Amino acid sequence: MRLLLTPGKFQCFSLELVLRELVMVLLDGSTGLRRGKMIVLRWRVIDFERMQANMLHSVWRNVEEDTNAEASPLPVPLHFIVAELLRKWKLATMYNSDDDFLFPSIARNGSQPFSPDTIPKRPIQPSMKRIGGTKRIGCHSFRNGLATMLR
Repeated sequence: MRLLLTPGKFQCFSLELVLRELVMVLLDGSTGLRRGKMIVLRWRVIDFERMQANMLHSVWRNVEEDTNAEASPLPVPLHFIVAELLRKWKLATMYNSDDDFLFPSIARNGSQPFSPDTIPKRPIQPSMKRIGGTKRIGCHSFRNGLATMLR
């Protein structure tokens, strides 16, 4: 069973993250995006003026494809804090042109997104351990946490 973080634990956890991981976690936790849609976001789909992301693609087993769900093409609203962190991340990353992924694979010189399977293993789990967390946490934890808080 995956862990759902309390707001206080989430705040401590978020302080352990570097900018890229913080943006990933807050984007995931505030929108409920599945990781396959989050990692293939490109800068061109982020509308900073309207504070939204236009969902056009997803990835499944490392293959990028057009979204097929009827609701997928609808814009996803971005919280102003997430939009501001996205702006900071865009300035900080060397992959910041419209066609670049928000979260590119550095090992692949930005030609592919960050692997969704490494998100919980590398940046997320070690940060959780540093704050004394013993349960398993992953991208779906933030999605479930959003659903729980909205309920």
